[in-house]
Amino acid sequence: MKAKFFLSSIMCAVMLAACGGGGDDPQPAPGDTDNGSNPGTDPGGSDPEAGAGAYPGICNSAITSTKALGSLLKAAEAQVLLEENFDTATTLPAGWSVVAHPGAESGSEVISFDNGSLILDGTRHDSSMTTLALPAEFDGIENFRMEVEFTFLSANNASRWGSLMYRTTPGDKKSPYFQFAIRQTATASNGTEFAQRTAAEGWNVMASKAYGEVIDAQKTYTATVVVHGNRVRQYLDNVLQQDVVFPEDARASGGFGLSTAGVRMRVNSVRIYEQSEALPELKDPIAVQQAPTGVPMAPTIVQAVASGAALDQATPSQHMFCLDSSLNVQAGDGASQGALQDYLANGERNTLAVFYVSDEATADMLIEKSKALDLSDVTLASDNAELLRRIRVQVPNSRVALDFSRSALEGTTENILHVVGETNKALAKIAIVPPSLATRGSITRMQQLLITPWAATDTDDIQVAAAILTSGVNGVLANHPQVFTEVLGMFPENTLLRNPLVVGHRGIPGFLDENTLEGAKLAVQVGADAVENDIYKTTDGHLVIMHDDTVDRTTGGSGPIENMTLAEVKQLRTSRGAEVPTLMEFFDTFKGQPMVHFVEIKSATPEVVDLLAEEVEAAGVRDQVATISFHTAQINRMKNVMPEVAVGFLSGGSGNLKDVLEATQNYSTTYNPGYGSLTQPLLEAAKHRGVTFWPWTVNDQGAFQRLYVQGVHGITTDHSDWASSFIQQIELAGDAPTASVGQAMARPMIRVINKQGEASVAYPSHALVLPGSPAHEASAAGSVVFQQAGTASVLFGYTHRIPGSSYIYHVFMDPVEVKVE
Repeated sequence: MKAKFFLSSIMCAVMLAACGGGGDDPQPAPGDTDNGSNPGTDPGGSDPEAGAGAYPGICNSAITSTKALGSLLKAAEAQVLLEENFDTATTLPAGWSVVAHPGAESGSEVISFDNGSLILDGTRHDSSMTTLALPAEFDGIENFRMEVEFTFLSANNASRWGSLMYRTTPGDKKSPYFQFAIRQTATASNGTEFAQRTAAEGWNVMASKAYGEVIDAQKTYTATVVVHGNRVRQYLDNVLQQDVVFPEDARASGGFGLSTAGVRMRVNSVRIYEQSEALPELKDPIAVQQAPTGVPMAPTIVQAVASGAALDQATPSQHMFCLDSSLNVQAGDGASQGALQDYLANGERNTLAVFYVSDEATADMLIEKSKALDLSDVTLASDNAELLRRIRVQVPNSRVALDFSRSALEGTTENILHVVGETNKALAKIAIVPPSLATRGSITRMQQLLITPWAATDTDDIQVAAAILTSGVNGVLANHPQVFTEVLGMFPENTLLRNPLVVGHRGIPGFLDENTLEGAKLAVQVGADAVENDIYKTTDGHLVIMHDDTVDRTTGGSGPIENMTLAEVKQLRTSRGAEVPTLMEFFDTFKGQPMVHFVEIKSATPEVVDLLAEEVEAAGVRDQVATISFHTAQINRMKNVMPEVAVGFLSGGSGNLKDVLEATQNYSTTYNPGYGSLTQPLLEAAKHRGVTFWPWTVNDQGAFQRLYVQGVHGITTDHSDWASSFIQQIELAGDAPTASVGQAMARPMIRVINKQGEASVAYPSHALVLPGSPAHEASAAGSVVFQQAGTASVLFGYTHRIPGSSYIYHVFMDPVEVKVE
């Protein structure tokens, strides 16, 4: 039976009218300017298919209660405690004092005024701080918001910094205190820091993060510290950098100051406000319930809650609701689920929430209240890519999903690219796809291009549910989640519904020289789904494939590759005599083949991204390109220059879910860590949040096999041949089988297809008879005897034993109809 499934008529008809469609083009948020630290707000075009209407039926309530706004509005009434600009200043304001000036005989030598700005010059010393203290009358403040408009006019070196000091100790040294430190190269992994200066004059750096750009002397930035009780948030130009808790021994109050080390800092204004509203409690991510299954990394199950009465608390891992513009949570029939702030504060939940945002007013309110609400562990969904992108730019730690469920897109290359491109432009990773795209081929292609597809359906037909699950989707958005969890509960342990993808690291260096065309060809030949390569630019504007920034290690030449012309690079030879290829040669060689280029932006040169965009367009290979990088500045540049192309965030890795979410959500990326940090609980917890894992470089064969059967999304290795014999798919070798009442069903012959596309014939190892089939008995040995006639629906499976190991896994085909006579 060919599976057909579609969105609920209730949700499409009843709910759609109130959801209101794709909406008008969004207006810029008040005060929203693109200073380059975040992706721009122009997504590069609208989506006529996804714009047909908001997610069916979540938003039809007329509730206008302002309960969700009450306490949050207090922030707008905050009392100004200090406001100082320097428009006419020629001396420090009363009570301000320089308390440390290394290398200078007096404080007056490090302070000057220029065109309405205060200049604090800390360039006389790289590590000892030049410190400006604010008046002592503010030393007892407990809860506050401190804002400083600044830039760095010069720095002794790229790692030097300036800071906002707070909770300082009375006295000349001010220690201990805390600071929001910002380095001149803010794009470094420690570009911004939450740090404590200890009483022993040492540093305790408790949180650090890269910002999206280097501090530019021609720009003005706003650094903000918000403190309430034991909670701290630090922002740079409204981008959350640190969201932390003070250590237990921290002072409960203190003073303020500014500090520099090796930096000449211009300060335009300093403001301190009372902070009466508490910051959200810093909680661990929700431990999500999941129905029992033998499937590692089974798709997350999301219930689209059509009515308050339909809410299923026991089965799904997530619930989809709607938000109104007062931030009330609603089911599809308008039944209130309470205010958003109360919903988020419920520490007893064991399900995640997906909130549908269908209009600009709701998006505006979310953005406005994002500093008082912790939105980091919910998913915001919409069919409006521009609206989602604006939310992501304004609330960088948010997570979003773009909805295509009401489109009629078929699985053509053009349509898959449309979904991939619009999802990336929306700064999302999750794409909610329609029935027509929920096929094994389309789902796999989207996954190769680093998209996380969720299939939307209203089906209560268990055969249809089984077909959706065997397509390999990462998630299912369903009106009837119980039919999906019922099928998931039938699969034996170690069932893979989605094949992990194999990425040839620099080709296949175990056999041929790295980053050569010959190595890439062999990697694809033995079954690599993607080939990773590293790019730099030549002096005459060509992208070439090279891992190191010099050619010394891999060729007979020497020197930085970005100091060479293409002609000079083409004279080089690897140890086996291969040329150094260009990226265009890679594109031309593999164009049209079912593989993907994982282009690592190894170079920090900004123009590399521009050249990449030009070469991808010229070669016509956008359907074969994803990018990865360690450089956050290049990742952010990709979001503006090539917004339709996905990026993977390379890192050393963390075993902490919060670290994973912070990395992937802030930069809208996949997670590409060193493989040593990955555990099955981490993988399972993150999958519900749309995270996909692409560990590198797995050159231990046992670890490769373990990660494969654990169901990671992709494995980067020098040895893509290790998976050549792995079974990927099974299909009937002939007609659909039949069975006779009272006799054991004969198992049909099947074709078993491995990663190289080679097929052999075998018998299935499993036959799972779906509920609703004629009465039957199944023995422990796996035989099935039907007790009455009719049409049965059967999932046939095959067990693959990985050669030379104890690992096994099972693969299943779509359900097959078996006529019982």
